[in-house]
Amino acid sequence: MMKKAISLGLMVLMVAMFLTGISCAGDQAAQETEVQLKGALNMDNQFVDEDGQAYALAINDKTAELLDMPRQMIEIKGTLLEHEGQKTLSITDISPVTQ
Repeated sequence: MMKKAISLGLMVLMVAMFLTGISCAGDQAAQETEVQLKGALNMDNQFVDEDGQAYALAINDKTAELLDMPRQMIEIKGTLLEHEGQKTLSITDISPVTQ
């Protein structure tokens, strides 16, 4: 009888810890949004849009291509990842802005 009570108590405790972990993990989940932005790279190799918002860049083939381009106004398409206040762009397409 005592073993059953201890086992049941441990199971309840484990379920409570599991559910608490899930609810905390949900608060920290990254949000992804498809974006199309105009801007340029700054001296720190961040993308800065027309409103002055700076974004870190996820490393991929398009980012490498962008870093090899001359500094100019460009339009990018990609995914914006937001996690704990940090905004990171994963670029999928780059094109120079023609005026």
